[in-house]
Amino acid sequence: MPKYNNVLLIDDNEVNNLLHERLIELSDFGKHVKVIQHAPDAIQYLLQVANQPESIPDIIFLDIRMPIMDGFGFLDEFQKMPDSIRRNTKIILLSSTLDPNDNARAALYPEVIKMMIKPLNMGQLASL
Repeated sequence: MPKYNNVLLIDDNEVNNLLHERLIELSDFGKHVKVIQHAPDAIQYLLQVANQPESIPDIIFLDIRMPIMDGFGFLDEFQKMPDSIRRNTKIILLSSTLDPNDNARAALYPEVIKMMIKPLNMGQLASL
């Protein structure tokens, strides 16, 4: 049985998205995986499903470094979302390197439960 019902991946890197989506499916980490490449599109998606509890992500894997809007810009917008979304959604930040400044910034957002180096692997998913 999957650990989470809905998982949202937000990353501009198509290869990472394919890898992470497949890993989540193979590990039985998530039942439904939604992939969105740009943070503004993810914000629109979340606002569209705000009144559909069955579609709201339980967990979001969010890349920090993206064009158009980075992960921290997304987090700022996430703070403004309805409680129906924020209440039960946890966020894991993904980065190719762990920058101490990113850790300090991430600590300001209560929804962020962890930072992980990408690409993800089975061990990282099991640790959640």
